[in-house]
Amino acid sequence: MVEIVAPNSEQRVMTLFRELKEIFSVSSGVDSFDEATIIKAKSLVEELRPLLLQLPKSSREAFHVFDMFTTSLAVNKHLLAAVATHEQAIVSMNEIRQKALALKEEADALHQKRAEKRQKMSTRATKINELRRQLAKLEQEQLNDMAEDDKITDKLTEGVQQSNPVLEKAIGVKDTLSILSEEKYNKGVLIRGELQALLKDAVPLAST
Repeated sequence: MVEIVAPNSEQRVMTLFRELKEIFSVSSGVDSFDEATIIKAKSLVEELRPLLLQLPKSSREAFHVFDMFTTSLAVNKHLLAAVATHEQAIVSMNEIRQKALALKEEADALHQKRAEKRQKMSTRATKINELRRQLAKLEQEQLNDMAEDDKITDKLTEGVQQSNPVLEKAIGVKDTLSILSEEKYNKGVLIRGELQALLKDAVPLAST
């Protein structure tokens, strides 16, 4: 007995098969089958299975492949989820490792920069201490020179005070000399010479 297939039934089978083919034609891989897509594909497979004989032979071969894939995917989706989770974990770990490496490089650079800064600070501190020592020495020398300057000033003042009587005496002598005439001066010198000669003769006589 030959089964008579209604045209509408055959059209419906081809429509369902085209929908199933479309799901696979737009897929980019196993991971592109999300939960909704799996449910839809499985529903189409289940609906087409009793109508399989209405499909052409080439379409039936394709259906068997679609059926095996959909069934295996539904059964093993928890394993596939584990793979996806594992792969995502590896991706995350690699990202974390890269970030950690970048942070380490940044930290190393900061450590190097800080070490250079500290070296500069140490060198600068040494220079500052040396300048302070030199400044203290100069300040002490300045104080010593100021003290010496005060002493010299005091001596100059004292010398001026001591020179005043001498100056006054010199003025008096000058005045005395101005009073004496040159004639008296010359006569006095002559008399003193004569007296000196007489004294020279008198000294030996006094000792006999």
